Amino acid sequence: MSDLLNFTPVQLDALREVSSISAGSASTALAQFVDKKVSMLPPEIVAIDNINKHFFPYDDNSFAFIMHSDISGGLKGRIIFVCLYEYALSLCNILLGKRCDLENESPDGIGASSLKEIGMVMFGSYTKAIGDMINKLLLIITPQLWIGGAGNAKDYISNTILKLSGKTLCSHSYLWIGEESSKPLHLAFVPDAEYIMPLLGALGI
Repeated sequence: MSDLLNFTPVQLDALREVSSISAGSASTALAQFVDKKVSMLPPEIVAIDNINKHFFPYDDNSFAFIMHSDISGGLKGRIIFVCLYEYALSLCNILLGKRCDLENESPDGIGASSLKEIGMVMFGSYTKAIGDMINKLLLIITPQLWIGGAGNAKDYISNTILKLSGKTLCSHSYLWIGEESSKPLHLAFVPDAEYIMPLLGALGI
């Protein structure tokens, strides 16, 4: 249990259940948005120190896409979405009917805007599901995007997105659009450490 910060099995099961419902809501929202089947494995609860092992089974030479948003309100934390860059281009193609040059367009370009819209829908569905379970209003900011090599992506997640999270747990889910033979998309919920026990308390645990 040392790698999971000494939470009890009951507490971890409760966090998995919350994550399963919330990630399921997010994957359903994504499926409706892209009008394709989205599959999901049951979420895993992992120590944040190990998250890059889960996010990046990719080769370091791969090109990655990251979208993330902070959560505020009755619970603070963040949601992170990671996939190969080519998959982000495929999402643009599904939504816009064309592949966009995300690297060279402006931050407010049509491709980036379409992906941020997906993020708002997915992340909003995720946080609403949690908020409904704990009877609190949760808010998300407009998602931020990052593109770069998978090796640098690990540093970006650790040093930019998670720098304030401290020692905490992460709920990590694998998603697939269409065939599960392709490399997965990654969706993670990372609450700030001081909000985990209040979250469990709101669940009656």
